[in-house]
Amino acid sequence: MGMIDKTLHRFTCPQCKARDTVHVVQHGSSYSGSWGTPSETNLFDVQWKTDQMGEPEPTSVVCVKCGVEAKTDSSYSEFKDDAQP
Repeated sequence: MGMIDKTLHRFTCPQCKARDTVHVVQHGSSYSGSWGTPSETNLFDVQWKTDQMGEPEPTSVVCVKCGVEAKTDSSYSEFKDDAQP
């Protein structure tokens, strides 16, 4: 089975400006696929909504250092300001 899709979730703390990007990969074939477990982050406490069919989505993202709710962005490709030249 190969990779079908990949979603990037970027978390940014509005207070201390900590930032991290977590990815979620869907593996499978042209017949079916399943979403994997989101990658880890040590900077944020993330709660995920998961079910059998849907893509995992962050429902709560809190900065470990500040305890502040983080801003979240999602993308199916690299974030433009994170891309390497």
